[in-house]
Amino acid sequence: MLNLTQAQRRILGHFKKYCVVNGYGPTVRKLSEIDGTYYSNVHRILNDLVTKGAIGKHSKKGSTWVWNTFYLKGKV
Repeated sequence: MLNLTQAQRRILGHFKKYCVVNGYGPTVRKLSEIDGTYYSNVHRILNDLVTKGAIGKHSKKGSTWVWNTFYLKGKV
């Protein structure tokens, strides 16, 4: 189990819901709009989630945030 802060859990929840509804990950700006949080805060939280292994980030597409498949398999 990942040790996530309340803000990290909230952003991850928005991220998951957006992916389910739209079939792809949201932009940082879109997450900022959904959460009502500053862009820079969402960006920092997403970087923290990558570090903790909750989500991954493709190196080929710098602005596209994606699921870390191993993490999702553990949550199913």
